[in-house]
Amino acid sequence: MKKGKEVPYSLRDNFHYIYANMWKYDKSLIFYGLAEIIFNVLLPLCGIILPSIVVGLLEKRAGVPKFIQMMFIVFSVYGAISAVQAFLSNRNRNQYIDIRMNFFSLILFQRCFSIDYSQLEKESVREELKKAGDSVYGNWHGLEGFMHRNVLLLTNVLGLITYAVVIGWINPVILLLLLVLSAIQVMVFHRAKLYENKQKNEISKIKITQGYLQEQSFDLKAGKDIRLYQLDKLIGRVYTSANNRLKKIKSKVRGIYYVNDVVEILLKFIRDGLCYGYLIYLLMHGLSVSEFVLYLGIVSGVASWMMKITEEISELGRCHYMICDFRKFCDLKDIFSHKDGKEIEEEDMALDIVFDHVSYQYEGASSYVLKDISFHMNKGDKYALVGVNGAGKTTLVKLMCGFYQPTSGRILINGIDTRELNIESYFKQIAVIFQDTAVLSLTIGENICGVPDSKINRKDLDQALELAGLRKKIESLPKGINTYLNKDVEESGIQLSGGELQKLLLARALYKKAKLLLFDEPTAAMDAIAESELYEQYQSLLHERTALFISHRLASTRYCDKILFLEKGMIAEEGSHEELVRLNGKYANMFQIQSKYYKEEEDEIQESMA
Repeated sequence: MKKGKEVPYSLRDNFHYIYANMWKYDKSLIFYGLAEIIFNVLLPLCGIILPSIVVGLLEKRAGVPKFIQMMFIVFSVYGAISAVQAFLSNRNRNQYIDIRMNFFSLILFQRCFSIDYSQLEKESVREELKKAGDSVYGNWHGLEGFMHRNVLLLTNVLGLITYAVVIGWINPVILLLLLVLSAIQVMVFHRAKLYENKQKNEISKIKITQGYLQEQSFDLKAGKDIRLYQLDKLIGRVYTSANNRLKKIKSKVRGIYYVNDVVEILLKFIRDGLCYGYLIYLLMHGLSVSEFVLYLGIVSGVASWMMKITEEISELGRCHYMICDFRKFCDLKDIFSHKDGKEIEEEDMALDIVFDHVSYQYEGASSYVLKDISFHMNKGDKYALVGVNGAGKTTLVKLMCGFYQPTSGRILINGIDTRELNIESYFKQIAVIFQDTAVLSLTIGENICGVPDSKINRKDLDQALELAGLRKKIESLPKGINTYLNKDVEESGIQLSGGELQKLLLARALYKKAKLLLFDEPTAAMDAIAESELYEQYQSLLHERTALFISHRLASTRYCDKILFLEKGMIAEEGSHEELVRLNGKYANMFQIQSKYYKEEEDEIQESMA
């Protein structure tokens, strides 16, 4: 198969990819697979020879002792071959599952985690990920299916060659007839498979929709809105519509396969009629009964091998397409440099950040979300990025995080352009506390440190918990840092409050000893007093580290060296809190409005505590 836009890898490429990795993972997989092929052919061959031997002994009127002796030998050989074949089949099945789960699945996981975030946000890439996932989440399709199908295909080919030699010895014309009829069946079956493959992308899109709706139905957070706003009927209608579209496509596919089944029945009728008629003719003209039984089994076997070859070639082609999907996703080109990028010096505790005339436009968008942004954060500076919702704050943060590359302009980290930076090394030196940061349903210690319990640096963890103000909470728990969060993995898992969760995220950043910290709406769920206390805590902890606070609430700004007021994707005002208040512009107006609400909230809290 030639390389092209739809199929970027040839069948030969995929053979080499799969078996080179099998050899790398466990060489015995190759040898046991070859052994299984041999015994897969020997077993049915013995099943054909056995009745022929029995009939032959009866024809020769062999005595009972000899008959019993021969039967014991034959059945012993057949039993031994059957036992070995069953062992090889079960062993290889388990080993193929093992390499799929512990090798190829991990390749997909690692690629999913390492691919540039801006790539992963694209709908087209999400579809590629879905198809890549399908290739590693099944036993008889995709990567594991390719291993199974190759064993079965080679079994059928070897069996066909073995049987064809016998048929050719009887009459080459019969062999030619079987080959022609089987070739017709292969073409019809291939046409059905080709149509099914053409529908693959549309089926994948529908399954993504179904998966999303199922996820929303099972999600606890979404469950609240579904009940309050009666969204269940809407979700049901969309889900039913997706199901109907999938049903329509599947019906067309089944229709084409039905035509294949009809052709197969007709060809089988022609093949069996001609072959059996010829063997009966030979029987009437001197062929022994034992030979007739043997040849009849061989002819039936040839037809069976041919049919199975047809099916396995088709299934192998399906697996090939799925492996192409897997490799296509894993081979997606990154925008950022990774292993070969420039490294940041590790001596300093802070990073120097420069936005040099940065503009950004999302793919497919008609306008820029950020326009000509320029500022310079020196090492240890504390900046606040404020503005109304939709001003472009989150996009700017993602640019600073290394998730996006500027559409124009450049971002310098310690003088290194992010296009040349080793982005993985950069990730290790920054920490971001998002408003909606997810915690894993693992232990508190694992969530903070990002490593298994056995590899946690206890001294650094204790210090991070102390500085983040979470140590007393952890000590009050029976299992301490080994307490699980949420109940997905462990029934005894706990839920942290909004304030406790923010402290845990801060502890995560402190344990990491990040040189740049970004806080994206970290106090959105807090009251005024808790928010003020947390920012005072941040101020004392971020000494000598570069930090950026992003918020549409202005409690953080008075603690920062400089404020960037973002409006419609541009920096509308820039300066310290005092400077912008004196400017009496948009920032001052927003601060004045929010101050009134903060004062009212503080009064209410103090009254409730009195």
